[in-house]
Amino acid sequence: KDMYAVDKDTTEKIINVPENATTDQIAQMLYEEDIIRIPRMYRLVSKLNGSDGKYVAGEHVVSASMSYETLTSTLTKPVKAETVRVTFPEGITMLDAAKLLEENKVCEASRFIYFFNIADYNYDIFKKMPKSSDLKFYQHEGYLFPDTYEFYVGMQASSAINKMLDNFNRKITEDMQARLDELGMSLGEIVNAASLIEKEAANDSERPVIASVIYNRLNYDMPLGIDAAVLYPYPEHEGAPTAEMLAKDD
Repeated sequence: KDMYAVDKDTTEKIINVPENATTDQIAQMLYEEDIIRIPRMYRLVSKLNGSDGKYVAGEHVVSASMSYETLTSTLTKPVKAETVRVTFPEGITMLDAAKLLEENKVCEASRFIYFFNIADYNYDIFKKMPKSSDLKFYQHEGYLFPDTYEFYVGMQASSAINKMLDNFNRKITEDMQARLDELGMSLGEIVNAASLIEKEAANDSERPVIASVIYNRLNYDMPLGIDAAVLYPYPEHEGAPTAEMLAKDD
């Protein structure tokens, strides 16, 4: 029964199967982890066993000593994955969100940051958004909807990102989109302005005043003169902007 096993090494490894994983993806993952030697044979066994399309997302314990039949059976059984609830407050930055996820053992902060900025997410809210070539600034900043989420411990960073972006996408109603069109503004412009208002306002009553200042200065092509905008490229800085920051054109 072990004719397709890699060897007799019984060392166990944890394989994290992403949601909606294909047999090709599973085979490649097992090959890269030295669990199997012949991906095309695994794909054949998976097809013959009726496992295609039935792989269960989450962490599975496997070893190189398992037959291909045992592997397909193991990876299609339900798993009891550990979950954690994480709350993202209003105004949280992408960098702070990444740190919070790592602290809660959801995913590595560095992988979250990487996939957050470069991945091509198929949501209506991003279809008209220009792609950023500067990895220092994040094209999806502001789109992680503040809420409490339930994540798997050790899940794929891209899956965590999708969960949060999907929440934001579902919050944008047709009425909101119609209002954007009426104003002649993009969602990105509105999110940027809302983010500045969020950082600058000490309380709700200040928001309309700050919004008025922002839009008036934009209409007259004036510098915003807002600390939150000046400080954005310096996430580690504390306190008011320095003279050097104020003088820099970024």
